Amino acid sequence: MERLSKEELDALLRRIAEGQRNALCEFYLGTGKLLLAISRIYLKEQDIADAVHDFILKIGDKAEHYRTNDNPYGWLIKTYVNFVLNIRKRSKKHSHESLSEEIACAEYGLDKADSRADAYRILQKQKNKDKMLLILKFWGNQSFGQIATIMNKSKSTVQSRFETLIEKIRKTEIKNRTNADV
Repeated sequence: MERLSKEELDALLRRIAEGQRNALCEFYLGTGKLLLAISRIYLKEQDIADAVHDFILKIGDKAEHYRTNDNPYGWLIKTYVNFVLNIRKRSKKHSHESLSEEIACAEYGLDKADSRADAYRILQKQKNKDKMLLILKFWGNQSFGQIATIMNKSKSTVQSRFETLIEKIRKTEIKNRTNADV
């Protein structure tokens, strides 16, 4: 299943809130990759699948608090990040393990990178907050205003950080490619 539209996610969350258990499978198919990508920022590799699984099982309770809005992805991401942070607090198993190269391009939506290895290398060098910013912008297709709400920052701060981050990545890549050509 491809990424859900905002309208499809909104309708799916309302169905889950109404107790329609068959909607959970659709929810997982439409949001699983995004949830896995977010999990990789905060959790050890062995905890990632469990976190997504546990969230899917508990989404019914959380969806009861969902109210239709213009940004159901914003609600989902913020709810899931809080869920993952709570897991991390309870388990104290947080690790700075690297992202696997297998998911670097596919789940982060960085299809403009020259290769999977380049995208992997670029993401590896970023701070967790910057990884989240890249996920939300490139994979989550969130606006700067929506990202600001999710990250509890001002829109101008998020936009400025994004532009600075992209410029830093560009300069680093130009330098790396120039050095590789020598």
